Amino acid sequence: MEISSTKDKKQTAYQDTPIGKIPADWEVKRLGEIIKGKGEYGINAPAVPYDKNLPKYIRITDIDDEGNFSTEKITSVICETASDYSLKEGDILFVRTGATTGKAYLYKKDDGELVFAGFLIRFKIDDKIADKYFVWSYTKTTKYENWVRKVSQRSGQPGLNSNEYSSLLLPLPPLPEQQRIAEVLSTWDQAIQCTEQLILQKEQRKKWLMQKLLTGKIRLKGFSGEWKEMKIGDTGIIPQKTAITKIENHKLLTVRLHTKGIEFNERDKPILSKTGRPYYERYKGEILIGRQNIHNGGIGLITEEFDGHICSNAITSFIVTRNCTTEYLLYYLQYPRYYQMIENYMGGTGQKELSEKQFLEIPIRLPNTIEEQTAIAEVLQTADKEIELLKAKAEKLKEQKKGLMQQLLTGRMRLNLITINK
Repeated sequence: MEISSTKDKKQTAYQDTPIGKIPADWEVKRLGEIIKGKGEYGINAPAVPYDKNLPKYIRITDIDDEGNFSTEKITSVICETASDYSLKEGDILFVRTGATTGKAYLYKKDDGELVFAGFLIRFKIDDKIADKYFVWSYTKTTKYENWVRKVSQRSGQPGLNSNEYSSLLLPLPPLPEQQRIAEVLSTWDQAIQCTEQLILQKEQRKKWLMQKLLTGKIRLKGFSGEWKEMKIGDTGIIPQKTAITKIENHKLLTVRLHTKGIEFNERDKPILSKTGRPYYERYKGEILIGRQNIHNGGIGLITEEFDGHICSNAITSFIVTRNCTTEYLLYYLQYPRYYQMIENYMGGTGQKELSEKQFLEIPIRLPNTIEEQTAIAEVLQTADKEIELLKAKAEKLKEQKKGLMQQLLTGRMRLNLITINK
């Protein structure tokens, strides 16, 4: 989708307001002036396991970064007064405390019956004055984020109460223009949602492929024969490393969980003099194993981006040298049923850890030829590339929408100047 502009025959006039310049035909109103009643605090009741016969519970943690209801860990709530806190069309929830103060959620019928929790505040938008989607979209702008940052600063953790939220100043165009802006922005939302649904489908397909191909339940065309029973130690070595003595120009690496790979750890700067723990350089092509978290998918591959950087001695490096390919072994280790099984080999009480010796003894099953291993890895790599392209598309759409909001919701761009090309 693209937004294209045409030259305005009549220059838009602007006015100075407490929130900056806005079109002369717009107004500035407080949130408290465009709602029905007052802001309402949620119910103080514990969450219970999800039950389809009970309403779903929405808490701070159930609102994702995009301001949508997250379905990852759905819970329910039991309370005699739960119906008083059931969300309805036009309701917007605001987070009132903690690190995500200011985050907002607009209720959608497709989310089902939702009861909102105590650390959220409900505002019922008066649809005769304001468009609910327009108001919710404003909470995604830089101006709103700056306002939250300024007003919520207190001793201890940040927070905003109902009166403070009610004082929020919003730029409001005439209602028909609000509705048109909401229509334009929702077009981007629909495109983002469709793309993310496609990502989920592709991820499910990849999981299915891993389940079938990495266990031999389905064989690729042209391959047959029994698979080999081996140990991880039969496929490679744990390289000997010398601890570094200087950390200049090095970044610290960490292995993310659930097969999400490796990233730079900016929160834990390596300081040799402070901890005395050794750090080792790691190089392209090495597989890293987080010995305390391998059973949760703490596995990753050193790529060009991470080549030559360092990790602590809590992370083991492994190099494939025989009987297997690096790409195949990485996928095999990232198969959820396999890496969760590894917990049985971990020792220790409390925080369990897999020793390097135990890692080398873990059994694996391999196709009897390198050619079949390579073919399987190529199928899974193709699936990964499809997912990566879709994720890049979704991010591009989100960036486009973000830029468009900064223009439309502040009046810098007027709707009579643009057309939508789908």
